[in-house]
Amino acid sequence: MVKSFGYIIFIIPFVLASCGVAVNTGKVVMLVGEAGMKTVATTGKIVAATGKATAKGAITVVDIAKGKQKIDLIKNGNSLYANVKLNNKEEALFLVDTGASYAQISRLMADKLKLNLNKGDRIIVKTANGQAQSGVVIYLDEIKVDCVKVKNIKAIVLDQDNLNLKEGLLGMSFLNNFIFEINVTKSELILHGKS
Repeated sequence: MVKSFGYIIFIIPFVLASCGVAVNTGKVVMLVGEAGMKTVATTGKIVAATGKATAKGAITVVDIAKGKQKIDLIKNGNSLYANVKLNNKEEALFLVDTGASYAQISRLMADKLKLNLNKGDRIIVKTANGQAQSGVVIYLDEIKVDCVKVKNIKAIVLDQDNLNLKEGLLGMSFLNNFIFEINVTKSELILHGKS
């Protein structure tokens, strides 16, 4: 807080994330995202924990053990799915989608988690097939994939669920918190903490 000419001025820091860069290395596609981060203190186990300010002023916290984490994915046709746990309550199967800006959960999953969708911001999004759909922006307490957690994460609930999504999408609001690789041949997601 700074005082100037009898007025009180609040200085509010903003952290902006930039887009990721895709690198094709043959059979392994690596997507590297960059985001401005500030370190958040953690206690207990040794983890790489970073946080970034969201639009609502809350902090997104990333919890990953040092080094890299290999997560086995489930292959179904040309799609890869991850087993996730939401808000430390519900287990779900999410399509790994680097083309989705945000994680997405189904309306059924939102009901299971007892989320109040009336409190979220209304948005219009374009789906992969180019159609515009309305939905709600929410913040999940946590998405956990294997032993990796991202807390206070932005997600979307569409008014009309996409038909073949299982329970949701693991999009860039989760993946951009890491340097990551997707090995399609081995059906693996490899996450490296950003520090």
